[in-house]
Amino acid sequence: MEVVLLQTRSMRDQGTNGVKSAMSASALFWCRFSGRMRLTATLLHLSVFAAALDWPREVWSTILQCKLTGKAQEVIASLFLSDSMDYDKVKAAVLVSYELVPEAYRQKFRSQSIKPSTQTYIEFSREKALMFEKWILASKVRSLQDLKELILMEEFKKCLPEMLAIYLNEQKVSSLSSAVLLADEFVLTHRVGGNDHRGKSACPVSVKPFKTPPPRPQKPRCYYCHLVERVARDCVILKRRNEKRGSDTQPMGFVSKSGDDNLGFGPFMSEGQVSLTESCATLTPVKILRDTGASQTLILQKVLPFDELSSTGSSVMLAGVNAVPVSRSLHRIYLWSGLFTGSCEVAVCPSLPVEGVALLLGNDLASGAVIPPPVVSNESISSGECEEAPAGVLPACVCTRSQAKKTHEVLDISRMWYGSVTAVISVK
Repeated sequence: MEVVLLQTRSMRDQGTNGVKSAMSASALFWCRFSGRMRLTATLLHLSVFAAALDWPREVWSTILQCKLTGKAQEVIASLFLSDSMDYDKVKAAVLVSYELVPEAYRQKFRSQSIKPSTQTYIEFSREKALMFEKWILASKVRSLQDLKELILMEEFKKCLPEMLAIYLNEQKVSSLSSAVLLADEFVLTHRVGGNDHRGKSACPVSVKPFKTPPPRPQKPRCYYCHLVERVARDCVILKRRNEKRGSDTQPMGFVSKSGDDNLGFGPFMSEGQVSLTESCATLTPVKILRDTGASQTLILQKVLPFDELSSTGSSVMLAGVNAVPVSRSLHRIYLWSGLFTGSCEVAVCPSLPVEGVALLLGNDLASGAVIPPPVVSNESISSGECEEAPAGVLPACVCTRSQAKKTHEVLDISRMWYGSVTAVISVK
């Protein structure tokens, strides 16, 4: 502002009438625009006010320098004194420093996209139109022919290699004819071996497909002594070390699978039924094993469709022979068996140690009972073993006197004597 006042005073001494109006107008411009507008908007308003108020063009750069801050002031300070007083040169230098050149406007116009979260379609269309106008103004388009040249230039550069397009941008060509001439000169200059290489490489190179070599067969190697063609079981050094320290490994024998995996659990096996409801309509038969060493009853997870309704919301910690505790959720079910019948809480496990057993009955339900009580029938049950005996074969071939006394059998011994003996002796 002080610079403006000094220039105005010097012009006043010379008797210039237009400077007085310029001073007042410049002060009005400075008070109106407080530095919160963008650079392009500031330059636009400055030119509008300068033309409307008939400001001398000599003071435009001075007023603009009072307005700008930051990077723009650094750019103006790097100019010569004569260039800093020229408004057109100051404006061009400031626009270049902020990358506000035609190519920058074109890239922003082409890459601008809508932001649905923070922008409406009306705002997007307005910004798109504003960016297009800035691109047109920066490219100095004044007629339909200029606009046609601009669009054709853009499409022409899209079809060129990247290096050639960068070269044309550096040359700042404004017409399609000049761009075509520069492109041909560039190709002629960079031609290799007299061959045209538009969009092609300088020399064709035959590329052979890379074949991965087959992996070589690896020879066995001892993991202890690292000698090739030796395994650990034949390593002499490892055997000597084990003989000195003593082998901690225990011999293990191969046990073939028995026909009956539950051999020995037969007396403790029983049958039962389980259900998630008290109704007898949805009973599931299960095989039960009474485990007197278990304090918690366990059930297989696949037996019933357990869900959140059957869950109690709590869990129990289980530990076996390996002493590694695991957590299992508790569910409420209904059990019908010879040792326990009623509602109970069981721990659901994905597997049980005995194959074929679906429920492991612990001491929490069975208490002191080990096997179910025997069932007594009022009617005799015939085994049927002697009913199908072969003909001529008796079950017992000898009848002793003690057996005869028990059965009260009467023996006739009259045939043992000759004569008229008719007495019948009853042996009791």
